[in-house]
Amino acid sequence: IYSNKILLIEDNTIVIKITNRILNELGYYNMTIAENGNDALRLIDESFSLILLDIGLPDMNGFDLCCMLRKNNKYKDMPIIAHTT
Repeated sequence: IYSNKILLIEDNTIVIKITNRILNELGYYNMTIAENGNDALRLIDESFSLILLDIGLPDMNGFDLCCMLRKNNKYKDMPIIAHTT
């Protein structure tokens, strides 16, 4: 199912605000925010069309989270863009 929902996994409030502003200016994205990997695992579902993933999360490594998602058949094809600041 394609949607315009993005899951932003990010713990830096400045990056969250900037990303939210940019996506809102584009006018067609609905962003959900998870500030750590465990919250992301609780929030994620198949309706997200994209995950923006911070590599430096407070509770786990973003690469490890990405590997967990890729091992799950529900999320193995979901686009993930990894970033770090």
